Amino acid sequence: MTGVAFGPDRPPVSVPESEFDAVRAALHAALARLDELAANARPVPPPNPAGAPVLLTVEEAANLLRISRTVLYDLLGDGEIPAVRIGRLRRLRLADVETFAARRAGADGGNRAA
Repeated sequence: MTGVAFGPDRPPVSVPESEFDAVRAALHAALARLDELAANARPVPPPNPAGAPVLLTVEEAANLLRISRTVLYDLLGDGEIPAVRIGRLRRLRLADVETFAARRAGADGGNRAA
């Protein structure tokens, strides 16, 4: 048996060693998964410094709007959001993405992300 305390005001509780080991293994697995997710996390674009124009990739803009890239390409094709082409690539100004989001939120009463 192993004594486990669940708080400073509570007395230790006896837990069978096998159950304690199972909980410990589950916690280690959960922490390992969190480490893996943190290592693969995509960075958030930094805030717009001093009002400089910021160009976002389609993926970055889609992430900010919480929509898929396919939906964003449809919006670009419909002229809902302006974009510039640099070779084969499209870039969107952060201000244009924010304006679209504000316009859409106002039209929907704030019930949808985009």
